[in-house]
Amino acid sequence: MSRETVVYRPNHPQANANGMVPLRIAGPRNEKRQAAYVISDTMAQMRHPATGAMIDSKAKFRAVTRASGCVEVGTDPAASRPKPRFEASVGEVVNDVKRSIAELRSR
Repeated sequence: MSRETVVYRPNHPQANANGMVPLRIAGPRNEKRQAAYVISDTMAQMRHPATGAMIDSKAKFRAVTRASGCVEVGTDPAASRPKPRFEASVGEVVNDVKRSIAELRSR
């Protein structure tokens, strides 16, 4: 006598009167779903430093910051690091100047 494993799935179309379904046809209990990554617009209410208004929305805070002529600066070290400047060699500069002069003379 073989026993079959059953699981409780009361909403399954093949469930018996007790809500039991054989495991082989029940499928996963929770389907894996890709959840959306959502960043909330709400924040703890705070006083805006430029206007003194109490604001609880990130979007409104940024709008008030721009409207008051201020710039919002983050704390991300990668964003605050200056981008490396392109250093051209003397030979590259000389060649660019010669090319520019030749283009101007050919007009």
